[in-house]
Amino acid sequence: MSSAIYSFINSITNSITSRYDIKAQISTAGLWKIYLGLRKTTGKHVAIFIFEKRSLDVSFKRERGASKNDTEKVYELLKKEASNLARLRHPSILEVVEPVSESRSSIAFVTEPLLGTLSHLLKMESNYSSAGSDAAYEVDELEIQKGLSQVGKGMQFLNDAKVVHHNLTPESIFVNAKGDWKIGGLGFGVFLNNPAERDSSTYYDYNDYLPEACQINLDYAAPEFVLDNEVTQANDMFALGCLAYAIHNKGVPLLHTFNNLRTYERKIQGLNMMDYKKMPPHFQDVIRSLLARYPSQRITAEEFQSSKYFDNILVSTMKFLESFPEKTREEKSQFMKGLARVLNQFPDRVLKRKILPQLLEELKNHQLLPYTIPNVFAIVEQLNQREFCELVLPSLKPVFQVRDPPQNMIVLLEKLDTLQQKTPRETFRDDIMPLVYAALEAPTPLVQEKALRIVPSLAESLDYTTVKNAVFPRVQALFVQTTVLSVKVSTLICFHSMIKVIDKYTMQEKLVPLLKNIKTKEPAVMLSTLAVYDELGKHLDKEIIATEILPQLWRMSFGPLLNLEQFRKFMKTIRELTNRVEEAHTRHLQEVKSLEDQTRNVSTKSSPMNSNGQVGVGDEEVSFEALVQGRSTTTQSAATGDGSNTPDMFSDMVSAAPTASITPVTATSTTNNFMSSGWQTTNTNNNSGRQSPMMAPLSPSSGSSSPVRRPAANPMNFNTSTLSPMSSQAPQPTTPTTTIDWSSSMNSQKPVNSFNNNNSNTIPTLSAPTSSLFSSIPSLPPPQQQQQQSMPSSMATLSLTGNTNSSGGGSVNGNYSALRGLPTTMMPLAPSTTTHTSRPSSMELLQPNRLSNQSRTSMQGQTGHKLSNLTSFDPLG
Repeated sequence: MSSAIYSFINSITNSITSRYDIKAQISTAGLWKIYLGLRKTTGKHVAIFIFEKRSLDVSFKRERGASKNDTEKVYELLKKEASNLARLRHPSILEVVEPVSESRSSIAFVTEPLLGTLSHLLKMESNYSSAGSDAAYEVDELEIQKGLSQVGKGMQFLNDAKVVHHNLTPESIFVNAKGDWKIGGLGFGVFLNNPAERDSSTYYDYNDYLPEACQINLDYAAPEFVLDNEVTQANDMFALGCLAYAIHNKGVPLLHTFNNLRTYERKIQGLNMMDYKKMPPHFQDVIRSLLARYPSQRITAEEFQSSKYFDNILVSTMKFLESFPEKTREEKSQFMKGLARVLNQFPDRVLKRKILPQLLEELKNHQLLPYTIPNVFAIVEQLNQREFCELVLPSLKPVFQVRDPPQNMIVLLEKLDTLQQKTPRETFRDDIMPLVYAALEAPTPLVQEKALRIVPSLAESLDYTTVKNAVFPRVQALFVQTTVLSVKVSTLICFHSMIKVIDKYTMQEKLVPLLKNIKTKEPAVMLSTLAVYDELGKHLDKEIIATEILPQLWRMSFGPLLNLEQFRKFMKTIRELTNRVEEAHTRHLQEVKSLEDQTRNVSTKSSPMNSNGQVGVGDEEVSFEALVQGRSTTTQSAATGDGSNTPDMFSDMVSAAPTASITPVTATSTTNNFMSSGWQTTNTNNNSGRQSPMMAPLSPSSGSSSPVRRPAANPMNFNTSTLSPMSSQAPQPTTPTTTIDWSSSMNSQKPVNSFNNNNSNTIPTLSAPTSSLFSSIPSLPPPQQQQQQSMPSSMATLSLTGNTNSSGGGSVNGNYSALRGLPTTMMPLAPSTTTHTSRPSSMELLQPNRLSNQSRTSMQGQTGHKLSNLTSFDPLG
């Protein structure tokens, strides 16, 4: 708003302006300035007529030398205009909302909202330009017909009220927000029933000291009044003819006298020779009857309205619509049914400003909703989003909740695409979606099915929260409650469309259990369920598919009502889902195996133990025994190995076999539990035992005097003792185990013995339970030294033979090569406890402890070799 308007508002102390927010100026009417206003308490739109008194002082009084009496005449004329309007109430008379109010600086009154005066909208005057003007306003012939018809009704009302307007000009015709023409400007109106007014207005008087806006316009004055001083109701019919001519003649009046009396007289004398070819054909006879020189020759207001000029289906339609409240229910329903056929013939402005408001008003009549709504949406197609949200949506929102008659919701649901196009996404979600919710909750199956058919198209356009929290629960409730087959199938189709939107949790915890409870065996329902399961299989985890979906599909596939083709559809889906599960689980297991292999290799290579069983620190290697016992002796690392780089678990263990002997530990009754089970480590015989390089003691005895050697970052270090049930009895006395020199066996070097020769320290073995399967498995005889022809692939025939002389190294290396070929998961279970007189062999005998004394003796009597029965070990437990 400009600063001039602000200063103007601040100078006004009128009570009317204090109750309204004054917006932009929209038009002028004589001395009045018309502003758009908003009621502060209600926000209602109005038009505010304001006359600023100081404008008269500046513009007229000083220039014309008018007296104070002339100024008072202007004030009285303006107040009379407003008061006369307030006295008259008719649809064709400008409606006054607040009566005239005068203050020290202004005169004002409030009317219904307006677009402007007819003079302003038709651009009859070029002396006023406003930002609020409708620059694109072009009057259509139908609008002129409608407007003149409304003015004719207003003139008939004035005739019945014995009122003569006396100044019916384009500036006294106002166009309201609906496009209706309203009569105003009654400042010169004469109430014939009031003798005082009639006597004072019997003659035409032009005052040079008054503004032209405060005097009767000769271009629209009747000759009998100007020339003969005769005041009759026929005066206004002549003015109506002049008004109609100016409207059809682009605003140029018929007489065009410039308020000069002599010019007026001359024009009146040539009135009969006027040419009306510019008028519409049916209107030419009408305008001649209106512009007759003598009042008796003119037609009346009733005759004007019934003339052929208004004999038009569109005009008749608008007339019927204006009197719609007076019609019967049957007439209203018939009118609404036929209105759709003629709506496309109306100008857009007539549809938007005249017909649409009338139809929206009729939405309150719920019985006519099935007939009214299609007509409303026929006009809505021509509106943009802003116009729809401002003009139509507020009236439609209450209708969304009306359930009776059911046809109402069906018609609205059919127009849901239009509603979605005409509203922003947020508005559609908040204001339009309640219609869908109400339809889903409606008791009529026809309405439910109509709503369900719309949901699939909406699911992709709605956001996740709306679908999950609003749409899905209602469809779910309807699925459980309905007993109608078509509704049940439609709900399944909705589920299928919503799977792409909802989250996996909702599918797994709500949708899958819901489908599992289906009882009906109808093929339509079962095939729809099959489609939903097929779509679920693309999103859910393999575990749910395997344990929940596939079993249910198998049960459904044996439905008694399914034919061969339908059964094949089930089989096809079952095969696809089964293959999907198989591929996914196979891929998972391959990934797990690969990860385990990588972890095992990394753990083996990152072990801090070197090949001599010593801990390497920089260039020096400290003996583990010396380290834990506090001695600072160090030895240089001795590189040993068989030269193989195969990344095999057993080869790594062989290459990393310790040369330092391990201090044996005496097991007591306080030994720790093994693998949290009821087994404890004990020695089962008195023979000297040895520990495999792959094995390590599980836990030290509470009475042990020697430290326990812990495995260093080697995941394959297991205790070679056998398992025996725990008991409260003390273990049998044990003998110390002997040392194993793996490096000497591999490289034919002298073993380095780092054992403390303390026979009281023993390493326990685990005795197997009495029910052990190993007790019945005999050990295999050892192969002949240096005569092994080929490496057996079966573990049942594989044994490792030690040699006491240096020439047996080849055989040892050959056996180690065979050992590298074993699966990495194979490990020896328990060391042999038999006594050997020769130097330690490179591998301990794998043999169960539950052997008879005779078996032990026979085994010791063999050629000094330890047997390794690898079939006694089951890698899978």
